[in-house]
Amino acid sequence: MAYAIDYRLAGDVDGSYDVTATDLDLIQSGMHMPSALTRAQRDNADVDGSIDGRDLQLAGSNLGASTSIRPLRLQAGIGAATPSHEGVVRMASSQITATTNAGAMVMFVNTATGERARQAAAADRSASVDLRLQPSVVNRIDVSAEDAFGQRAVHRITVHQRPTPVVIAPGWATSGPRNLFNLPEFLMQRGYPADKLAVMGVAKAVVYGDLRTSLAAAGYEKGRDQFIVPYDWRMRIAPDDGVRDGVLSQVTVESILQPQPTFALGYLGTFLRQLVMRDPSIVTVDMLGHSNGGLVARSYIQSLAYGASFTADGRAYTLPNVDSVILLATPSLGSAISYPLWNNDTSSFALSLVLADINLMRTFLKPAYDQVVSEGRAVTGPDGIIERAAITDPVTGQPDPLLFLQRYLASLRDLMPTYAFLRGADGGFTDINGTPSANHLLLDLNATSRPGVNPWTALVRRATVTYGVHPVGSFTGRPVVTETFVRDVVADGRTGSTWPFQSPKPIAPPAGTRFHMRERLAAGDDMVPAVSLAATYANDPAIVVKPWGNGTRQPPGLSWTATKGSVRHAGFLSNPDVLAFIRRRIAPASRHS
Repeated sequence: MAYAIDYRLAGDVDGSYDVTATDLDLIQSGMHMPSALTRAQRDNADVDGSIDGRDLQLAGSNLGASTSIRPLRLQAGIGAATPSHEGVVRMASSQITATTNAGAMVMFVNTATGERARQAAAADRSASVDLRLQPSVVNRIDVSAEDAFGQRAVHRITVHQRPTPVVIAPGWATSGPRNLFNLPEFLMQRGYPADKLAVMGVAKAVVYGDLRTSLAAAGYEKGRDQFIVPYDWRMRIAPDDGVRDGVLSQVTVESILQPQPTFALGYLGTFLRQLVMRDPSIVTVDMLGHSNGGLVARSYIQSLAYGASFTADGRAYTLPNVDSVILLATPSLGSAISYPLWNNDTSSFALSLVLADINLMRTFLKPAYDQVVSEGRAVTGPDGIIERAAITDPVTGQPDPLLFLQRYLASLRDLMPTYAFLRGADGGFTDINGTPSANHLLLDLNATSRPGVNPWTALVRRATVTYGVHPVGSFTGRPVVTETFVRDVVADGRTGSTWPFQSPKPIAPPAGTRFHMRERLAAGDDMVPAVSLAATYANDPAIVVKPWGNGTRQPPGLSWTATKGSVRHAGFLSNPDVLAFIRRRIAPASRHS
């Protein structure tokens, strides 16, 4: 049986729970001038309908009396131990805290899950419990309190459980100016402002459109729970600290949060800063890195900026840790396809269409180069400017397209292969790790890894690597091969073919010059060879490795999960089997398994 108690002590006019001479003075004042008292004081002074001598007499008989009964008050909310923002919680459970009278018994009920918990309020009047949350819904929490006198109070709160945000780091050459009218400006400004960048239309729709739609169908709302972060892909991912130890020690919280990013990783840092400042419920993220974006993701995880604290607007914040990272078709050992481009052969980036061949890299390089050479303009950037004098060959006195390309696309160095891929005149394969073209980023990121052991994965809760191999061509029906090795060739002036970006079409390289011929084509996803996709990940218990293939047979040394969808580098993220696998790897239901 529930009871309602009127706890008022006759004569306690000032609400102090005891009757003193001050209360008698207040009653006397009210007898002569009721307006001299507050509304609460008048209610407490009056027993029989008006403040008169009977009220004074009753108060006098209670002079010195006091009561320990207090009205039962109850407030409840999300506890400070659970990061939240406007009722949103990103965790699988939430601390619920109640404030009520000391000793009162508090009942907590999550009506979404049916979970119940009881706790008596401590001497500081608080009670708190952890309740599981129903994923991706509004959880109604009923909190009730009852004291020894039978007083009862009820408070209801709502907790909106949202999934851990997914951050997509897109691939190389997929970002550009948000407004295409700004393309000329973009071409002449490396380190383009983050607020003017966007994933370009074709990549946004064809490469990442199905992925984002799939995530939305699983409850990840665009702009709230899933994000794609464009960056200036022409810039190096991170600075070289000169030490091969698996840690990017020059990437600090200060460097990654500079207003003007000096490296591509700064765009991710700026985004994460804005994310946690806008929504303090976010303490971890899931990160999906496609192609070069996988190297961006690993660079953040393996840097000193990872999970670091910073101050903004007088408040302390922390960059999020990564709960689950998925490397999607990531060139973890680099790719041989980038080496000819680094040496000004852009043919690997040409599309053969019905009427003509379109050279994608030439679209970016040629207009900027012409303005520097012919119009005397300079390409600006936070890591220096590119002007005619800086790319002029001191011997010939003429602008050198190769110097321009290697400065303009400095990021190509981060894609250089680190495995032995280059066949020399003696027929043997070598790497370029000791040359000026060496990939310092990957040599550092992979320094402590070996087959089956990848220590960097200890920095995340869950690591996944997935990619396609040996895809079947859409039109030919034959396996599509991937450039894995190249031959260093001295041109005879008649045979061979390269496509310098400044040329309108492929040419035979001049006699005596060196060029790089595709020497062997092997398994991969048509852009990244299997040796780089698999890297050192196989047989590592800390990583789930999932290769996919749609070929009719598996070459020696390769195995995959069969799929009918595309497993090519760009089409990989439109494959329904791959998308379902990604969702399972980040599903809230399995997050704390």
